[in-house]
Amino acid sequence: MLDRAGLGAADCLGVCAGAAGASDAANRKIYRDILTRIGFSCPIVVTTDAEIALTGATGGEKGIMVISGTGSICLAGDGYGEALRVGGWGHRIGDEGSGYAIGRELLSQVARARDEGREHPLAHAALSAAYNPRITAPEIAALATVCIQAAEEGCAQARDILQGAAKELARLVLLAYRRKWDGGQVNYYCGGGVLDASALLKGMLRDILAGKCPDLRLCEPKGDALAGALGIIIGRKL
Repeated sequence: MLDRAGLGAADCLGVCAGAAGASDAANRKIYRDILTRIGFSCPIVVTTDAEIALTGATGGEKGIMVISGTGSICLAGDGYGEALRVGGWGHRIGDEGSGYAIGRELLSQVARARDEGREHPLAHAALSAAYNPRITAPEIAALATVCIQAAEEGCAQARDILQGAAKELARLVLLAYRRKWDGGQVNYYCGGGVLDASALLKGMLRDILAGKCPDLRLCEPKGDALAGALGIIIGRKL
């Protein structure tokens, strides 16, 4: 980006890096040290990728950001730089409603169907992954694309999996809302590769939340993560 603008690290007045794992202080120090070593002498802010997404989506105002990609997380921001986090615990103990959770549920359903002597409609797409003992979390999460496509083509089992994911994401949003505010209208925003890829899943989430809490309103993001990083820099008055 700097190269395209004809600038160098020394020209920067401030840097904001949004990175996975940056909620941990030790990881933030690692990222900050790397940025310093490559030539940034300006003030450096290291935060999570979820926080810059939240700031970009809300424009720095009050709101909730729910993200479903390989993992999942939900942040509720008050517009004053304080964000409450719900979820984001990783695929081993959390990440409900994520691509990983959708892919894993698909694999589980295919396996159960085989045990019961029947064929799951998505068995052909999923079985090669099921038999791979070295399959990684991102590879399992990639199966969400198979599930989303099948659901949009009318597969009842795939729709059920997406409905389950929508319920989990709605739970995160409701927890964030109730912990952060006593009531009142709050806008929420969706992001991440899974929610961005599926209008069906997003619609399921919207319908669940509309039934449970009419004060929550789904809105289109005002900006992207890059805009959020810039907003954080400006907000810190660097």
